[in-house]
Amino acid sequence: MGLVGRPRRPACRAITADASELLVVFGLVPWAWWGGLAGLLAGLAGLAAIVFTIRARMQERLPIGTLVGFLLTGIAAVGLGSFLLYWDLGPF
Repeated sequence: MGLVGRPRRPACRAITADASELLVVFGLVPWAWWGGLAGLLAGLAGLAAIVFTIRARMQERLPIGTLVGFLLTGIAAVGLGSFLLYWDLGPF
């Protein structure tokens, strides 16, 4: 049936239910909403990490490992959030 026949259910639940029917039996599909929300919140936290890292770098010198680590983690989180939004896997 696919996603077209289920317009009232978010895509994350529909994809989870289509992946395996046993997930519906064990009640794991409602948790997909929370996973989508956590991914979007991680994207916002990643954006905050990038901004705070740049601000801290402007105030004082940071070790290169710390600077690169925080920036890459923030970029990865923003990438996850944007991936979820682009493919409509968020909770909305």
